[in-house]
Amino acid sequence: IDFLAPMSLGDIVRVSASLVQVFSSSMEIGVEVRAEHPLTGEQTLTCSACFTMVALGPKGEPVAAPRLRLDSDSEKLAAGAAEERRRLRLARRR
Repeated sequence: IDFLAPMSLGDIVRVSASLVQVFSSSMEIGVEVRAEHPLTGEQTLTCSACFTMVALGPKGEPVAAPRLRLDSDSEKLAAGAAEERRRLRLARRR
C-alpha cells in the first residue's frame, strides 16, 4: 500500500478497483482511494495498492481463473507490470 496524501474529516471517500491481470488461479486487483472535498469536488489520490486474490472452488482449493481480455495499450502495460510484480514476489519465496 502506498500512502500518498492525508484525508480530512468530512471528505467524501471514493474507492475504485480494477482487475489488472489474471494468472492461472490468482489475479491482481489494483485499488485507488481518493478524497473528494464535499464543496469543491476536488479529488486527491490518497493511497493505492495492489492485491493478489486466488479463485477458490467449493472445497476451498485453487481453481483456474477466467482469462482477462486486455484491449488498450494502458491495460497491456499495467498487466505487464503485474507480471513483473508476480515474478519478483515468487522469487522472494524461494
